[in-house]
Amino acid sequence: MKNIFFHIFSVSSLVFATPAYANHGITKSDVEPSVAWVDQFIMSKSWTGSKLPVGGISGLFFVPSSGKLFGVSDDKASPRIYEFSFSLKSPIRFAITKEIVFKQKDHSDFAEQTLDLESIVFLKSGQFLVSSEGSSLRKLPPQIFIFSADGVLQKELIFPNAFIGDQKGHGIFPNKGPESLTISSDESLLYAGIEGAIRQDSIKVGGRGVARLIEWKFSSKDLTASESAQYAYVLEKTPSGHDMADPAQQTSLTELKNIGPQKFIAMERAWTPPQTVTVNLFNVDCSRASNIKDKVALAREDFVPCTKTLLTSINEFQNKIKPHIDNLEGLAIIDENIVIAADDNFSDKEINQFLVLHVLKNEKKSEKKK
Repeated sequence: MKNIFFHIFSVSSLVFATPAYANHGITKSDVEPSVAWVDQFIMSKSWTGSKLPVGGISGLFFVPSSGKLFGVSDDKASPRIYEFSFSLKSPIRFAITKEIVFKQKDHSDFAEQTLDLESIVFLKSGQFLVSSEGSSLRKLPPQIFIFSADGVLQKELIFPNAFIGDQKGHGIFPNKGPESLTISSDESLLYAGIEGAIRQDSIKVGGRGVARLIEWKFSSKDLTASESAQYAYVLEKTPSGHDMADPAQQTSLTELKNIGPQKFIAMERAWTPPQTVTVNLFNVDCSRASNIKDKVALAREDFVPCTKTLLTSINEFQNKIKPHIDNLEGLAIIDENIVIAADDNFSDKEINQFLVLHVLKNEKKSEKKK
């Protein structure tokens, strides 16, 4: 993958963050916003190749070697993936060419409400990794499921104990589990991003929470993962109109894509009642962040967070997005384009929305003023 993002946006030096988050890792760039609008596309909620509804697109993954684009659907009754054909030139288009419904090892269907799939990784071997958010209410831990190319379960990877929710001050909050999954280009490191703060870290300071990014050393040959690090990712301030003490209403980390050694593109989303959605994209650098793997509760610790630089706000293009910015969750990087997809939650009030942005060349502010 061509690493154009950190070429365009620089990240300044890190500062230690105290339990009060005196510095939350956000830096400013000396370049003009370099992301241009391309187009949007709204996909039908049905297609001729399946009786299942089209929707729930919660994660995307682009395979550069084949040019294939995959999306995972979080349909809890029939969890599945889509393969898309696409054109990124305006007017853009996306179409489903294949659907793979996931099966258990014995090729039977998964019981309803077993999987809550949020993100997808495609391995060079042809296998799929998908993250499931889990549910403390149903005593389902967050997991990573590994499926064969035809969708049959091969292996399950359990998240560290710190993320297993018990509703007693431990683990993830409901609907705030691993929302993103990404892998290094050589498939040696696997990363997951927790959507919001876990219960142990849920400090209420200025509406900001700290999400944890988990890093595993991964073997695509043996399909094994060994946790090697965790990093602190400080979320944006919760927009006005929210209950800042309620984790469910705080800004969420909805997507993460690895673009280099411990460097990522991240997408954050927040809802402002009754319907306004705020979505921001960031360049993230965790290369000098503290390894917080052994820190039980960040409220009692000092740590160096990942730094982040604003890449663009999707809201800058809201006059071009019709009818409105929807529930954006999936993100893929295709050459110098960013593709974002919305999860319609299988609701008639939401849409299967695709947005495409194009990343432009570097342009210094000082040069532009000459």
